[in-house]
Amino acid sequence: MDGLKEAMEYLVNISGPHYKEHEEKLFSDKPMHLIHKKEPVAEPIEMHTLDSLVDYIWSESDKMSPDMLIHVKSPTEVSLLSGLNSDREREELVRVTAMVPEFTFGKFYGAEEFVINVMSKFVGEMDEISLERTDDGRNDKAVILKYVGTSQSGTLQDYGDDGVSQKVTIQKTVTSRDEDIVPNPVHLAPYRTFLEVEQPASDFIFRIRDDTGIAAALFEADGGAWKLAAIHAVRTYIEEKLGMCKQRDSLELSSNFTIIA
Repeated sequence: MDGLKEAMEYLVNISGPHYKEHEEKLFSDKPMHLIHKKEPVAEPIEMHTLDSLVDYIWSESDKMSPDMLIHVKSPTEVSLLSGLNSDREREELVRVTAMVPEFTFGKFYGAEEFVINVMSKFVGEMDEISLERTDDGRNDKAVILKYVGTSQSGTLQDYGDDGVSQKVTIQKTVTSRDEDIVPNPVHLAPYRTFLEVEQPASDFIFRIRDDTGIAAALFEADGGAWKLAAIHAVRTYIEEKLGMCKQRDSLELSSNFTIIA
């Protein structure tokens, strides 16, 4: 009996749709879907610099739609998109991803690894190492390196941690030491967007701990505001570069470009 039921359902399913008109409206007893061949689209070209994107646009090596979009998706990704085609879809011609060094915020690094990472992956001159901090446009890269590099292992637990500030012993000279409060928050500018633009600086919580040796970590403390600053900087850079090329070479692009972020 079950086999007969399944056979009947199969026959019903393979039969064509039936139409019926009711109250001047046409109905079908089966759902139908539009089947058509979509417009072909190209695979996006992978790039890693904003200048390469600008050069590609001005080269006009590929035919583009009359209206194009440059979408700054994030601090590390930009896409060049066509206008809507007949399928109401956009073709991604170029995808640009920034190559930025990796640093894990919220992770404790050993003293030597922390110093190497901060020196190589954060903006800031190291000509003058000091514990002095200034309020206007400050960069605390040298400050935190000084604390990590001169903190004495075995002193953190002696002075405790009240959850807000930490006191450590700093080796000031070869023969003298002094107690000092770890600075917080610290203002730093890691490399975390395209290198053509100024790296956005923001506040971080700087923590030190002493397990089997001094370890340090940085915790983001700006709520992600740096991302908005980076996206704005990338957008401004592209706008200026496109304008400069046009003014310098007296060129006219065959397409209009809108930058969104």
